[in-house]
Amino acid sequence: MVILNKKGVWRIIEAVIAVLILAGAMLLIAEKQIENTTTSVHNKLRPFLDEVAKNPQLRERILEDDQSQNQIEIDLTSLLEQKIPNIEFFYNVSICDINDQICKNKFSYPDNKDLHEIYSETRLITANIEFFRPKVVRAYIWKE
Repeated sequence: MVILNKKGVWRIIEAVIAVLILAGAMLLIAEKQIENTTTSVHNKLRPFLDEVAKNPQLRERILEDDQSQNQIEIDLTSLLEQKIPNIEFFYNVSICDINDQICKNKFSYPDNKDLHEIYSETRLITANIEFFRPKVVRAYIWKE
């Protein structure tokens, strides 16, 4: 019959339980940090588009945008980079007519299978006094 040292066995069990508790706590903290980044980026996209819609100069330029020139898209992309500065993210803004099916394919991000996160938000910019030609503004942020 084998005699076990009961104190040694209990110490091993206690050490295993302590390691499991620490590992669980570290996973919870890491998950909350990832979740905070996700929600903060996504929560900043909607106010950005609201601000663009309320700005009369930007609104006018968006409504007058023709698909051949994309200067307003470049300007909005740089404005988005200023509003949500983060060196880990890439930014893009697209403007399309409301019924434009090709616009869905207009957004281009690197064709990379290692993309982890893509955040997107859409805002409809409607008519002004002179004419009714609504546009859809889509903002994209992604992380490689």
